Amino acid sequence: MKLDVSHSRIVSLPALMCKESCIMTGLNMAGYNYKLMLLEAWNLLYEGGVLIGSKRLSKFDLGFIYGIQTGEVTGNVGKLIQLIENNGLVLVSVRESKLKFTRNHEIEFDSVGFTHQILVYSYDSESELFEIIDPVSDYMGSISILELQAAATVHGLFKLWYMDLFEIKSAASIDEIYRRAAVTNFSRFEKNKLALLQMKEDLLKTPELPLKERELWFKRNALTISTIAKIRQNIWITFSESDSLTKEQKMKGLALIDSIGKGWISFKFQLMKVMIHPLDFELLNSIEQRIESLIHLEYEFLKHIYYQWGK
Repeated sequence: MKLDVSHSRIVSLPALMCKESCIMTGLNMAGYNYKLMLLEAWNLLYEGGVLIGSKRLSKFDLGFIYGIQTGEVTGNVGKLIQLIENNGLVLVSVRESKLKFTRNHEIEFDSVGFTHQILVYSYDSESELFEIIDPVSDYMGSISILELQAAATVHGLFKLWYMDLFEIKSAASIDEIYRRAAVTNFSRFEKNKLALLQMKEDLLKTPELPLKERELWFKRNALTISTIAKIRQNIWITFSESDSLTKEQKMKGLALIDSIGKGWISFKFQLMKVMIHPLDFELLNSIEQRIESLIHLEYEFLKHIYYQWGK
């Protein structure tokens, strides 16, 4: 399959959505409607003291939506080259702080175990350079084998996730795609709720943390919360493009997503205030109420979408 490798094809989502950004960029380069992949991205995880809206690479199913088969493997440089030649596009897990084109706000996540992904789409055997795209850093260019090895998350090896663009199978209909997304997102509500409650538990313990550790906790989560708010807006936009929704249903969905977005942003600003005033228990109490409000709003939104497609 011929790829449209141009800067205009880069799809850059906010911080810590590097996996999604790489996959969507690859889909866009290959001429697919990359927005459909976001439909099932209504996700929350609390890991390493950070609330994120991403999910593990193994959870992405491009076969259902696009007929594209994917796989994961750990291998050396030779394996990476083989995958590029035989499959087309490969995501490589790296430590972003080791990349020269990194954006500074991502570096501080290395220390809490978060890996970064870049998209590798070509290899030149004469120059021994890989052609890569890092959508989050808005970078398109070359990287040497040595540079890539230095950034690898496993010494001497690479964690690789690939998209097979040469053997496309049948995909689901657009109605089936929307229906599964509605059901999947609604069924994930309890896990998302648990992630928020786990974060709340740690939040209440932050006054006990050393100053530097406490500030990092708040700054990391403020950044990821901004991402979560933006991704939820993007998910709704994709749902709202369906002809299956009536005008009234779209208006209700828009009102809910607007409240959710404002709720997440208010949550972010409240967190930053607590970072400065860690013993303001009235403020901590208001954040607890904000979390409960977000849980309720998210449930109502997911139920609204579920009732349109999932029932």
